[in-house]
Amino acid sequence: MPEPPRYEGKRYESVEGALADGPKFFVELMTARGSRDGREIVRELERLRASGRLERDAEGRYVYRPAAAAR
Repeated sequence: MPEPPRYEGKRYESVEGALADGPKFFVELMTARGSRDGREIVRELERLRASGRLERDAEGRYVYRPAAAAR
């Protein structure tokens, strides 16, 4: 039976911190925060989007814009 993919990577205290390190796909954000199902990731992404500090790149990765750069 095939094993599910495993994503290893650096851990962060917040989605904002993970994205400050560079663009990431949702599954990379889940790994970075140690999330099991991603619900808290969605809440953090919604907060960042509402503040104007979140974008998506052409590949679908989430991209962080610091507050000073936000529109």
